Formats: sequence, structure tokens, C-alpha cells
Amino acid sequence: WRMQFAPDAERRRGVKVIVDKKGDLVAEVPAARYYNTCLIVAAPGLLEQLEATVEMALSVAANWENGDLASSVRSLVQIASEAEEAIATAKGKTA
Repeated sequence: WRMQFAPDAERRRGVKVIVDKKGDLVAEVPAARYYNTCLIVAAPGLLEQLEATVEMALSVAANWENGDLASSVRSLVQIASEAEEAIATAKGKTA
């Protein structure tokens, strides 16, 4: 899902819409509730990202202990990038 301004935003000021991956309307959201809605929409992705972060952190620790520092650094960069995407979604920004 993603948030965007209603197509006829001039007529319906302050209304945002939630659309699915196909672009179909899911819901209309008053501007005052926009950020709460962003968090609700982003919640599944945030949970998924948190679970992936835990898994990767354990992998980084194992690689580090085995002396594979390059792999550890690549994993950390990937963790940061994916976390930034999840945060952007939660803030209502699209990547």
C-alpha cells in the first residue's frame, strides 16, 4: 500500500488516499490523520524489517567472530539501507 494525494485534491483539500500495488483505492484519509495512517500502513513492513534486522545482526556477529569482517560490513550496510526504507514508509515518504 502507499499514500498519495487524492486525484482531485483541489476539490477535496487535505484528503490523501491509500492505494494498493495495483493502484486501486483502499481508503481516503483526512490530512489530520495522515501520519497515524502512515504508521498503521507501515506496521507490517516495520515488523518484517525488525525481524530481518535481528537475523542479520546475529549473522554479522557470527561473521565477525569467524574473521570475515568484509561480510559483516556488507551486512551492516544492507541492514541500514533496508531500515531506511522502512522508516521512510512509516513517515509517509515513498522511495
